[in-house]
Amino acid sequence: YTINQDGLVEGMRIYAQTLPASGTSYAASTCLGKAPGVTIQAGPDAFLNIDYSFQLYGAWRDTGSGSDLTKSTTDFFFRRNRLTIAGQASSIVGFSLELEQAGDRRIQPLEVSEEPGNDFNVLEANMTATLAKSFRITAGREKIPFTREVLEGCFTPLTVDRSLFIYTPMQHTRDQGVVFWGNAFSRINYWLGVQDGQDSAIAPQSSPRYTARAHVSILDVEDGYGYGGTYLGNKM
Repeated sequence: YTINQDGLVEGMRIYAQTLPASGTSYAASTCLGKAPGVTIQAGPDAFLNIDYSFQLYGAWRDTGSGSDLTKSTTDFFFRRNRLTIAGQASSIVGFSLELEQAGDRRIQPLEVSEEPGNDFNVLEANMTATLAKSFRITAGREKIPFTREVLEGCFTPLTVDRSLFIYTPMQHTRDQGVVFWGNAFSRINYWLGVQDGQDSAIAPQSSPRYTARAHVSILDVEDGYGYGGTYLGNKM
């Protein structure tokens, strides 16, 4: 659900998915809406937008409970539960801060945890300088611009959710660093990123993540940092 500036719920969408190999079924509700939240105008080019959105999941698995872990398990959890503060300080400088709490989740992609997983973190924190439509700089914690699936908005998906294993090679969907991006000649988008990478004690070595991505829009132009999914032929 999303609450707009009039205090009304923007809408919701119901999904269902079954994974036969694991015996797990998912059902999810997610918000709709093109311009949710409350916007505070601070000048001709300056504004602040505050938005709250969540996705509530219900999951069932035919194992994982009982003394021998062979009994079925039912789980309701927040897949996403976000507060976003974003806006423009001027016609050039924009900013975004996104906080997320996810959980309490027992049914994981491949197993049922003994204790519910609960996570609270700063999902995004960045500033964007728009020097021209063809040249923008985003610095801070932002999405890794590698795959379309990660760049597609999770509240406007084409499917129930992203692949359960999309995070494996990248560890997360977001990283700290700098991304140069823009839209050239109306139909060509590009991203050039230098980010922190998998910098941890278990990584083979500490090295930055370098990303280069480009796409050409044959039909409708997609000129943002990320993508929006579609549903029943309507743009989100």
